[in-house]
Amino acid sequence: MNVIVEVDGGVKTTNVKDVIEAGAELIVSGSDIFADKENRIKAYKDIFKSFEK
Repeated sequence: MNVIVEVDGGVKTTNVKDVIEAGAELIVSGSDIFADKENRIKAYKDIFKSFEK
């Protein structure tokens, strides 16, 4: 059985690395991105790139 682990709620640039390391494969982060859209989008992209294989 294959499942995708999604985390929705409370995800921020300050904790998304921990969320991914805990096994999440799909991240939903709404309010954190919209709080500072341009800077947060870049921050998330940089964080996600650090996990690329």
